[in-house]
Amino acid sequence: MRKHQSHFEAFAPLRFEIQVEKRAHGGGSPTEYAVLTEDQATFAITLFRNNEIVIRFKVALVKAFRTAINELQRVRYQQLELDWQEQRLTGKTTRRELSGVIRQFVDYARAQGSQHAERYYSIITRMEYRALFPTETVDGGLRDRLTAAQIARLTSAEVIAENALLDGMQQRLPYYSIYPLAKTRVEQFAGLIRPKLLH
Repeated sequence: MRKHQSHFEAFAPLRFEIQVEKRAHGGGSPTEYAVLTEDQATFAITLFRNNEIVIRFKVALVKAFRTAINELQRVRYQQLELDWQEQRLTGKTTRRELSGVIRQFVDYARAQGSQHAERYYSIITRMEYRALFPTETVDGGLRDRLTAAQIARLTSAEVIAENALLDGMQQRLPYYSIYPLAKTRVEQFAGLIRPKLLH
């Protein structure tokens, strides 16, 4: 890559990152790799000499870029639909309400001695995502990739989690038994609708 860096940078600045692969027995060595744009990756494969492995790699890369482009187009078009926009707005409102209840729960847990109660924001969010979308990559853009129907299901799950937290606090349960209550209820809901989650 560095040998042809000026050529790669004709398309975009060339970014390098270092990642340490962890071994089962500890340790690991750093590996430097380049983060390429579609154009840079296309240029890179033109530099490879063709053999069976390289040809399979080229086919896989072209298919991966096509899949990514199709997904981006799907997301852009769906975000133009009025139903999607309404579901997303409702979902944002519900999320704000849940965040307010989580804030109360964090204070409740701290009052009972929890040292890391602020983690419940991300713990509850990841729990909902895993229950409803077990095959999705969980990242900051997940909600924007969901369909209107999936957003509606996530909104329902957030109401269920919110009610479980409130119920637990009203019953004066120990903080450490309230999250499992919310998780159980959300997972039960997901189990009821799981056959429909793919649509």
